[in-house]
Amino acid sequence: MNTLQIQISGMRCEHCARTAQDALNAIDGVSARVSFEEGIARVTTEESVDSQQLLQAIEARGYGARLLEVNDKTGGAGDSGLHIAIVGTGSGAFAAAIKAVERGARVTIIEGADIIGGTCVNIGCVPSKIMIRGAQMAQYQRRHNFAGIPRHAPAIDRAAMVRQQQAWVEKLRHAKYESILATNPGINLVRGMARFRDAGTLIVHRKDGSEKTITADRFLLAVGARPMIPAIPGLADTPYWTSTEALVAETVPRHLVVLGGSVVALELAQAFRHLGAEVTLMARSTLLSKEDSELGAGLGEALQEEGVDIKRHTVPRKVAHDGRQFIISTEDADVRCDRLLVA
Repeated sequence: MNTLQIQISGMRCEHCARTAQDALNAIDGVSARVSFEEGIARVTTEESVDSQQLLQAIEARGYGARLLEVNDKTGGAGDSGLHIAIVGTGSGAFAAAIKAVERGARVTIIEGADIIGGTCVNIGCVPSKIMIRGAQMAQYQRRHNFAGIPRHAPAIDRAAMVRQQQAWVEKLRHAKYESILATNPGINLVRGMARFRDAGTLIVHRKDGSEKTITADRFLLAVGARPMIPAIPGLADTPYWTSTEALVAETVPRHLVVLGGSVVALELAQAFRHLGAEVTLMARSTLLSKEDSELGAGLGEALQEEGVDIKRHTVPRKVAHDGRQFIISTEDADVRCDRLLVA
């Protein structure tokens, strides 16, 4: 009897692993078990079975296959033998994973969310710039300087905009993240929320309630960040937006209040204004307070010219929601709106 291991690339789920396993076990004289998480088939064969027959059986199902030495513990990634566990699947996590595999490590990458990837592709640069560009097209219809071209208020189908935007997000997510997993057998994805049991062990809690133990030589925590929510009384009890919710909102609010003077706050305030919303922007100090003061002043003038109501040096004393509207209490007055964005 012969014992060997086969590195399998292109598997995306447990069903893929079962498909590859069934293909191997269909060969006379073969007993195989395939691990999706490791990307490895462990095979016992009779002497008469040609290893090329095993590879061809896997490739016939649409996966890549490469024979490993039995003592190759790096999953084909080299001979260093290090196992590195990375928590998170953003750009930093993937850059580290790729480099680690290139230098001979085996990498397990762990993600607790339903989707993989970082801020830029999923909830940052990509969707925001697509939204901004679409809003700019709407503004050009409403306001431009060309004689002979009638201006008109555009009919906005925000749901259609979001569908197109998210289609591009999914396409780029595949290109930047999913395709790397499919083609790099040295990187294995485990789904679930991770916690440390001790200095060398992670426990990954899966959605089905099961747990997986992962031991590694090195650990990298690349879990990203979350929006900073100001400690305004009542705010936490309301259905406010962050930029994440705003980017996939399928309706344009009649009146949007934006809390913040950051780049994100200004670009989303302008985008929603271009889409037809009444927009009030409340900044704790000035606009872009961490940048050159002339930048904030110039952008403020441009936004006000487009109809954005800017309230500088304004921090709400409290925020409430009555089931229909937000009530934002400031020193000067109460402001009511149907959507509140914290950015």
